[in-house]
Amino acid sequence: MKNIIIFWVALIALATSALAQDFKDMIASADAGVGRVFVQYDKGYGSGSGFVVEYGETARQLIFVTNNHVIDGGKSAVVVFGVDGEAVEYSAQLITRSAELDMAVLLLERVSAKSHKPPILPIALREVGKAEQVAALGYPGVSDREGSSATDQLETTYTQGTVSKILHAPWSGQGRALEIIQHTAAINPGNSGGPLLDLCGQVIGINTQKAKAEYASETYWASSSNELAEFLNEADIPYTAEASDCGATASHRTGILDRLRRLPLAATIAAVLGAVALVFGGIFFLARRKPSGARGRAGGAKPALKLAISGGAAGSQRIALSEGQLRGGVTLGRGSAAMVRIDGKKLSRVHARLKLDGRALMLSDLGSTNGTSVDGRKLARNQPQQVNTSSRIELGGEVSVSIERPEG
Repeated sequence: MKNIIIFWVALIALATSALAQDFKDMIASADAGVGRVFVQYDKGYGSGSGFVVEYGETARQLIFVTNNHVIDGGKSAVVVFGVDGEAVEYSAQLITRSAELDMAVLLLERVSAKSHKPPILPIALREVGKAEQVAALGYPGVSDREGSSATDQLETTYTQGTVSKILHAPWSGQGRALEIIQHTAAINPGNSGGPLLDLCGQVIGINTQKAKAEYASETYWASSSNELAEFLNEADIPYTAEASDCGATASHRTGILDRLRRLPLAATIAAVLGAVALVFGGIFFLARRKPSGARGRAGGAKPALKLAISGGAAGSQRIALSEGQLRGGVTLGRGSAAMVRIDGKKLSRVHARLKLDGRALMLSDLGSTNGTSVDGRKLARNQPQQVNTSSRIELGGEVSVSIERPEG
């Protein structure tokens, strides 16, 4: 019995270690895409966080997202990235902002002579689930201890937690209600504008507020990435998007580990073995996951259906899609991040998504500016609607899409 218990504990540790390694690998990649914002006011200065969503038109430019309240009222701002212990500085120019959504987009221009190309953090276009594992990256002011070096102040702070719930509420007063993620990854003043990430390093939210200590602990809020994508679409600002279900996979792993405490010993051992297999299977999958920007059918994969597309500037086209692509989710839009690109002025960059869920083919509008309709009924944002070969699908009111069975 003692040996069985030791074996059980070791397996739990192994599975948990694999989950931690996922975050370690993700942070190593995402960390360099997070910058510290310094804002000059009439009296003194403040700081916040933000992240790169796309490259600019020149090698010295970046498109950068932060909170509106970080730069509001400032006379000027700079953004600094820490690279090998050195500061790489960018001047910042406001492109657009929304006080209601508490979002702002900056165009950064590199001032430093040092060559620098930070990674783009992809914006997740999906529904986030309760209990998903998440991580926050940013520059909380409380971490700037007296006597700490300038190098230390350019090192991001990492915290980990889970999604507590999804709510719809305004940030203040009678403003517009938006999708907000409540989570437990600790943030503090200075974290504002920084990314909330899933296990794949996709941005699922912008960290914005925390509950006052006298009211609650471990209660933090972020605007969802769906709201950010809609904001960027409306402003016609380019960004890199991702429509995989990475977070759902991570949530499933965590759920298995959480349930172990409630199982009998024999069942626990079996569950742990399954969890270990699932964790390592997930790592294998993520390491080889086809990026969302990839197009076309995998060599040798039998097409499951064809999309007949008409309208827009490109005229008519037919696209064959495999079952594997559909199960992973196929995005449609006019931007380079969409798997199926359609040249239409009224289409958003990443407009809609088709996904095979079990045996049902589901269509979701991803917060597009001009909407998606099925059989004349407009879809609510991120509310999947089942479609089939008889469905009449319209994107942005100018592009028609029909589903066809493959030949043969």
